[in-house]
Amino acid sequence: MWSPFSPETMWERMLGGAETAMIMASKAMAEAGHKVHIYTQGGKGTFDGVVWHGPQERIRDCDVLVSWESDEEVGPIETETRILAAQYNDPIITGRVDYFISPSVWHGKHINKQFNIMSEKFRIIPNGVHPELYEGKVEKIPGRLIYSSSPDRGLNHLLRIFPEIKKKVPNTHLRIFYAFQPQFEANKWGMHLFSEMYWNIKIMMQQDGVEHVGPVGKRQLALEQLRSELMVYPEETLRPTEGFGITYAEALAAKVAIIGSD
Repeated sequence: MWSPFSPETMWERMLGGAETAMIMASKAMAEAGHKVHIYTQGGKGTFDGVVWHGPQERIRDCDVLVSWESDEEVGPIETETRILAAQYNDPIITGRVDYFISPSVWHGKHINKQFNIMSEKFRIIPNGVHPELYEGKVEKIPGRLIYSSSPDRGLNHLLRIFPEIKKKVPNTHLRIFYAFQPQFEANKWGMHLFSEMYWNIKIMMQQDGVEHVGPVGKRQLALEQLRSELMVYPEETLRPTEGFGITYAEALAAKVAIIGSD
């Protein structure tokens, strides 16, 4: 589900709220005295007291098993408690789950509707930001708009209305920070509305005043957010795609004005 990553790569390339949440939650658990092991498609080694295992290593029996987004590859593991930490709006649940972690109340209710889960099984743990990345004074660039989330969260709507924005404010320029090309390649030949949406985004990103920068690391992204005046985040109406919105939290930390939709 996720591309390979580790705590080392968090500062070098863009990671979403889910990956960042897993890294920081595991670090906090290790600092609290727990023995924490992570099995993922990332780098092997020990980072901040957390042992990271490669994709070929078998998951060991444990006291508490926390699956992120899906439990379908876990297998028959002996454990007292199974937790599913869901950041996306369409988690995969195939077996026993004792508790669910959601990043927001809305997200918890949305998952509840899908799977008819008892409310006492839910725990709400919001995502957070690194406040040290947003310290100090950075001069804002006049007219700078920023978009730094998945393209299926309303980027097509922003690009569609961008010419009208530029008519009203000629010095407006939009910088997009995300790995668009992999999602485009995965969806471009599909027979559904999302395929058409990705083609429209690809075409509209060529217009005057728009720059697709691509993915960057956490430090660089924070600097770009600090330089921006406005984040426009229209959201997608075809289906709910955002469970918490780490982009909102980062923009607030960077003192960026936000125009969003419910």
